[in-house]
Amino acid sequence: EARNPQRQAGSLSVVPEDTFVWVRCRSLTMPPCNNELEYATHTSLGSRANTPSGFVTFRVDWTAPAADVGNVIFTAAGLGADGDQGTGGDHSFTTTAVSLFAPSTQPVLSEGGVVNGASFARPDRPISEGAIVSLFGERLAPAGFRREVSREDLNAGRLPIELNRIGADFLVPNRDPAPAYVLFVSERQINAQAPELPAGFVGPIQVQPVFNRGQGLNEVRGNRVTVNIAAVSPGLFTFDGRYAAAAHAAPPGGAPVGRVGQFPNSRPARPGDVILVYGTGFGPTQPRVEPGTLAAEPASLVNTVRAQIGGVSLAPSEILYAGAAPTFAGLQQFNLRVPEAVPAGDQPIVLTVGLTDTQAGVVIVVER
Repeated sequence: EARNPQRQAGSLSVVPEDTFVWVRCRSLTMPPCNNELEYATHTSLGSRANTPSGFVTFRVDWTAPAADVGNVIFTAAGLGADGDQGTGGDHSFTTTAVSLFAPSTQPVLSEGGVVNGASFARPDRPISEGAIVSLFGERLAPAGFRREVSREDLNAGRLPIELNRIGADFLVPNRDPAPAYVLFVSERQINAQAPELPAGFVGPIQVQPVFNRGQGLNEVRGNRVTVNIAAVSPGLFTFDGRYAAAAHAAPPGGAPVGRVGQFPNSRPARPGDVILVYGTGFGPTQPRVEPGTLAAEPASLVNTVRAQIGGVSLAPSEILYAGAAPTFAGLQQFNLRVPEAVPAGDQPIVLTVGLTDTQAGVVIVVER
């Protein structure tokens, strides 16, 4: 077992009619090994003296444990000897592999389970290229497993297309699958950034969870769920589904916008304050930040964004920045000055790109 390398996971047994391998316990006794580690080793016939150049095969059967024990480590060692009774010219080889997912653990996406990762908008709302999306279902990872992407997972500065061999593909008609960029995995939820799609593509597309991508017969694919792709799919991140994930720009910078004590260090916004609001799905930027890439610097949105707070429209001069959030992938940032006319209280905030609004019901706390 990976979580306890001194404990056996499953059991080994010889392949019927194969005289080249036998199984022994760690104590050098014959099986059953009563939870001792087991080893498969060659018999005297299996030493293959005078074998011509090339390779030989050793086979052993492994029976998986009855209960889920997590990842299983397989370790192998081999000796290539020249038969001269000395060590010169001999070579030792070792390798280690970790078990893959079994087909019995096939992942299942819920119908309508692919949604905007900020708004969790109803399933009939579209998603868009480069937006952060959430996939909901069952058996999307081992029970109790959770993992968030870290900088160690980046490859040449790009997000991975799988975490612990867990990923998702966007299935574009008549194209190779487009892997999403994975941000988080758990048993019932995957967060990812939608991949680059063919230029101008809009319409229905299928999304499919996948384990062990590219591993031949060990590749496990789940069901396919259809979702619509649009040019934009704006959504606002929230702290709790209602209060916008907004922060103050003025010192102490980064303090959440909310009632005093509502969130750690939170305080209300006042007219004239500059607040930072975060979302996803607002479309491309200039300069372009490709899906899977962390924004190295500010990059303004190509599309014009309009904003309202408390029913008061912000003037273009009050939208100080609308674009990529630096050092993030798929996250977009809006620096907004709260208009003087906004009343006190929980005030709705709506951002609009083209003809599409962010989700209803999101508010910020304003104090006058």
